[in-house]
Amino acid sequence: MEEIEWPEGWRPIGGGDTGTLFEGELYRELCAAHALYGLRVSTLGRRDDCDDFLFLLDDGRVVEVHLTWQQEDTSEWPKAQIYRDLDEWRGLGS
Repeated sequence: MEEIEWPEGWRPIGGGDTGTLFEGELYRELCAAHALYGLRVSTLGRRDDCDDFLFLLDDGRVVEVHLTWQQEDTSEWPKAQIYRDLDEWRGLGS
């Protein structure tokens, strides 16, 4: 994994217990109709001013997710935006 240049307001979250906590929360919130349901993620970072998190998918894509801290029953929540890679997420993609 490349070294990430974090935009202002974002910070890294390493693996271990903290990363596992946020991954578990994401899995808990997802209903079976959600686009992320059944996909494996790894926590990369979080935004300081809200509950937005960046996760890495197994295929190299990244997803920015707004966690709600409750189990959801609709595919609309938690809000998620999938990007093809880190450059696209940072707005550097072509």
